[in-house]
Amino acid sequence: MENRNTTLFFLISLLFFSCGKGGMKKIVITETMPERIVKNFSIDKYISGDKIWQFTASRADIYDKRNTVYAIGVDMLYYESSVPGTAITASSAVININTGDVSAFGNVVINSLSGNTTLYTEAINYDGKTKKIISDSFVRHERSDATITGQGMTASGDLSEVIIQKDVRVIKK
Repeated sequence: MENRNTTLFFLISLLFFSCGKGGMKKIVITETMPERIVKNFSIDKYISGDKIWQFTASRADIYDKRNTVYAIGVDMLYYESSVPGTAITASSAVININTGDVSAFGNVVINSLSGNTTLYTEAINYDGKTKKIISDSFVRHERSDATITGQGMTASGDLSEVIIQKDVRVIKK
């Protein structure tokens, strides 16, 4: 008990004597915590009344000052002419709310809803301006007639055009 009282006295003394003439100093915490944490998060992006994408996540950490959302358990639906065109699932993602750019990570699966095309990779970037999907990771592209693998790729948002950049291997079905 005496040891606890001695420790408490020491801490209070340290606090009191360290204040100096200016009083207690303010501690400024940089923005490391999100302004909001949302479970079952959902957001839609529209341009001129046309739906561009729908984004849902089991959890989202929202940083208003950065215009950024960090999400876990992600499902995305991209629209072409207001019709769902591509579905993406991932373990996590980062969205820039202003630009519509999305980076997705972990078990990324991209499925074309208009054709028989599915891409599997570990990380992608979606460019909101060009509507292109880009990856530097290993990619497996499943089509009805072949499986194509390689390193890195660029694809159109609807997966009608997929270019695997290197170490390309094609297996016909």
